[in-house]
Parts: sequence; C-alpha cells; structure tokens
Amino acid sequence: MKINNLLSIPKTDKLGPVIKLDWLPSNLPTLVSVGIIMTAAVVVLQYKQQANVPETKTLAWYMANPKAALADNQVCFDNPSLQKTENCINSLHALEIMHKGPNS
Repeated sequence: MKINNLLSIPKTDKLGPVIKLDWLPSNLPTLVSVGIIMTAAVVVLQYKQQANVPETKTLAWYMANPKAALADNQVCFDNPSLQKTENCINSLHALEIMHKGPNS
C-alpha cells in the first residue's frame, strides 16, 4: 500500500452549498404566520394572568391602614387556602403588632 493513497483527499470541481435548505417545508410562510400568532397568544395570556394577581401589600402598609388589615384578615380567615399568602401573613402580623404592641 502506498501512503500517498491513504492520505489523499478526493477532489471535486464543484463547491457545494454550505447550508442546505432542503429540510424547509414548502409552506414556510404559513408556518411562520402560525408561529407569530401563537407567540402573540402566549404573550396576551401571560399579561392577563399577571393582571389577575392581587397586589402584595407590605406590613408597613397594613400598619398604616388598620381597616384594610381587618378586612383582609377576615377574608383570609374565611378562606383557609389564602392563609399562606403574603397579604394574609402581613395583615395578621400588623394586627398582632397593633393589638399587643411592637415590643411584645
């Protein structure tokens, strides 16, 4: 065996395309349109879901608004699934501080 034959690379006269686009479907504009519509739908749904989330109020806010703290605490007491939310924890803590005092 000759070493030259083993190391030789076959030469071609044509340069092939670097990227072949044979895998693209013929209805590419339709697929792009559907992709854009679906992306827009996801963005709208995320925006609506974010708009439905109630604003989280701080402990200081509840301390400044004791009537709201009482009202929110009543809602939390009536609905046990809400008791672990930050608003319920903050409203209860504010009422405890107002009732017992800050050093208790």
